[in-house]
Amino acid sequence: LKRPSLTHLLLRFRNEIVVETLRRALPYAADTLQVLDLRGNLLGDDGVSSLIESFEEARLKSLNLGFNNIGDMGAERLATILASPECSLTHLDLNSNFIGDHGAHSIAHSLQENRKSVLEKLIMYGNARISSSCGPGFIDCLISNTALKTLNLQRTQLGINEDIMKRLDFFLRMNQCGRKILKCVDDVQPGVWAPFLANHCSHRKDALFYFLSEIPLLSMGQTKDTF
Repeated sequence: LKRPSLTHLLLRFRNEIVVETLRRALPYAADTLQVLDLRGNLLGDDGVSSLIESFEEARLKSLNLGFNNIGDMGAERLATILASPECSLTHLDLNSNFIGDHGAHSIAHSLQENRKSVLEKLIMYGNARISSSCGPGFIDCLISNTALKTLNLQRTQLGINEDIMKRLDFFLRMNQCGRKILKCVDDVQPGVWAPFLANHCSHRKDALFYFLSEIPLLSMGQTKDTF
């Protein structure tokens, strides 16, 4: 980690000894390391908590913690990083963990409050414990956070209700240029979403600015992208 040429690091270990070594070594790479991929290491809340200060000191640009059994406590600890004006993360991947409403609310609140945030992409894909109660907060993040451009809430329990509809309506009208992308899963009948989206998307043939995994927006002239 002290090598000046090291900018990207992918680790697969599932070992507490390696976690402790990483905790002590990461600050030494603060001037060089930009991308840290720790997906699939089953860190859990305790592992994330033990590494949280090292994540901050390392001043990473991209952090992947997918498939790490992270719950609400770990998400709350990560939210403290996102709330800091000094946070350097532009890409945070938390896909396929066990984050629920409490942890999701903490993350959304941090991104709304931190006006100096530089986070551009947040992936919450596959956190099936996140419910519709988190929808308004995350949509507000896209509206109020000038840095955040892509938010993935696919494969969560995000549903549709009046509050979410109102925020979506405002978001889509604000996002006419297609600069921001919101991805979420459709857990209701496509017929419920399609008329609403058609009202906003039918006149947009050149940009993807809303995506639902179960609705064929390609028929509206949209294009799909993946992470």
